[in-house]
Amino acid sequence: MKWTKTSEYSITTGRFHIAKALVDGVPKYTLWDNTQIVGTWDTPEGAKNAALDIRHIPASAGGV
Repeated sequence: MKWTKTSEYSITTGRFHIAKALVDGVPKYTLWDNTQIVGTWDTPEGAKNAALDIRHIPASAGGV
C-alpha cells in the first residue's frame, strides 16, 4: 500500500485514512476505514498493518 501525506497530521491510501492526535502529549494514530473508526495505535506502523490486514480479509467476510 502506498500512503500519501494529506496534512501534517494525516495520511491516506484508498479507503483508509490515518490521523495523528496528541493525547496528554503522547501521539496516537487512529485508523479510519471510510467513515468508520477501526481503532487507535501507539505507532503509525501499527495502524498501517491493521489496514493491510483488513484489506486481505475476503469480501465475503467484510473485507475488500
